[in-house]
Amino acid sequence: MTASDVVVEGLVEPGSLVWHRDALWLADRSDRRVVRVDPELGELVTVTWLVGDQPGGLAWFGDRLFVTARSSHLVLTWMAGEGLRQFADLSAVAAGPIGALVSDSVGRLFVADEGAAVHRSVPSRDAGRILCLDSDGQVSVVADELETPSGLALSADGAVLYVAERSAGRISAFSVARDATLHDRRTFAELPPAEWASAAAPTGLCFDADDLWCADAIGGRIVRIGTDGRVSQECPVEGEPTSCCAVDPTGVVLVATAPPGPAPAGRRDGRVLAFSSEAASLG
Repeated sequence: MTASDVVVEGLVEPGSLVWHRDALWLADRSDRRVVRVDPELGELVTVTWLVGDQPGGLAWFGDRLFVTARSSHLVLTWMAGEGLRQFADLSAVAAGPIGALVSDSVGRLFVADEGAAVHRSVPSRDAGRILCLDSDGQVSVVADELETPSGLALSADGAVLYVAERSAGRISAFSVARDATLHDRRTFAELPPAEWASAAAPTGLCFDADDLWCADAIGGRIVRIGTDGRVSQECPVEGEPTSCCAVDPTGVVLVATAPPGPAPAGRRDGRVLAFSSEAASLG
């Protein structure tokens, strides 16, 4: 497997990649749908459509798929045979579009509220927050003053939540308490810009067996970050990477890419690429 392998194409704005039960699931945001991809055949199946909104993040818990609806601030749930249903309405709490989503081992959901400073007289880019939804849909704010949180990942033991702050070019880490409150905020990694870019914009996050991977939207690359917070590998990708996920234990990392800028009507050149982590190199 090399960095140039195409898993699927013909998408508009793919993102929120999740590997679940030997298949790839993703949100095609501008097309307002959730898609399942058979990686062997490359067949693309629309699982569900969102009416009047764009899907943001995806997360599985058991047989249930959770989906954020970005501008309506809804968390939706989907199961085979049941269709799409509303799980929680975050409109009374969310400060901006809701996007990235991750589930812990007991079904609580962490949601990235990207923030829009709508309640402030002076705009601020650090209006992002992390919301936590418990199993009965009750919501609480567990972190604030984040700069456009655009990616979430939990450590394997669920003890640390990693947050990609796109506007700050960094990845922050929080310790997760047993009641899902977050504490001990620290900077895990300051993402250095790619050689050909003026800044870095971390978006999607995922873990492989050992390390954290991050998609860099401005740098046009995906990077591997060791436990010391340093970039140990990177791989340039064509287009703007929006999300990544690891296919354990194969050593394959998948990345969603779309051409920069708004998609003109009828354009479908968004893709998902795959590469082996062993094939990626630093520099």
